[in-house]
Amino acid sequence: MINFENKNLNKTKLKDTSFKFFKFKNIFLKFTKVENKIFEGCYFINCDFGETDFVECKFINCNFINSELFFTNISNSTFNGCKFINFDLRSGDIINNNFSDCSFLYSRTRGSRFTKNKFSNVLIS
Repeated sequence: MINFENKNLNKTKLKDTSFKFFKFKNIFLKFTKVENKIFEGCYFINCDFGETDFVECKFINCNFINSELFFTNISNSTFNGCKFINFDLRSGDIINNNFSDCSFLYSRTRGSRFTKNKFSNVLIS
């Protein structure tokens, strides 16, 4: 596992196209666009993705724990085997994504708009 902690990446574009077994902890990645990225086996712990757009990304077996996505938009992305624990998604547009084998535990989606998404074997608790 590669640790990536305590970074302020606001308004920064991620250069790598693929992230495998990264642990992102206490990361601020706000006011930017994350496009065509693959995240596999990653942990996002106490991360703030406010006002960031995720476009055409793949998340495979990732864990989002205590993360905030206020006014964050997610489109044309895939989530396979992901866990969202105490995940806070507020007032975002979630459009044309695929969620399969995912679980949302103690998570909130206040004010978010879900349009044309596909859900398969998803647990919401």
